[in-house]
Amino acid sequence: MMEHEIWKCDVECLDFWRRLLDIIQEKDCDCRYKPIWDNEVSRWGELIEPVEGYIEGWSGPAAKWEVEWIEIDPITEENVELIDCTEQICEKLTSEGIKYEIINHFIRIKTTPESHQLPHDHRGKRQRAND
Repeated sequence: MMEHEIWKCDVECLDFWRRLLDIIQEKDCDCRYKPIWDNEVSRWGELIEPVEGYIEGWSGPAAKWEVEWIEIDPITEENVELIDCTEQICEKLTSEGIKYEIINHFIRIKTTPESHQLPHDHRGKRQRAND
């Protein structure tokens, strides 16, 4: 059994993906993803959730637990003008407790279980990370 299969139905995982996809769709950014079982990354394009548990881009569907990372191209086009949404996307990711890194101006989000675990406060309640 692959490590990612252990958490594929975890509520925390589903919440992570919902928050991430909401941010991506809000800015209408192109994305690509890398499956854990392949060295090839998908083509850039729209990223959707056709059914729960799966994402789909230009390269076809992938089970969420088989995705190693997603990259967001923060440059969008509005009225034939290119807009850099890096700052807004990074602020939104941070406010949602989603860890990311900037690689060659693209925003990369690792989709491993550690990436979606929100820290607990001393009372045991969930709180969002600010890093």
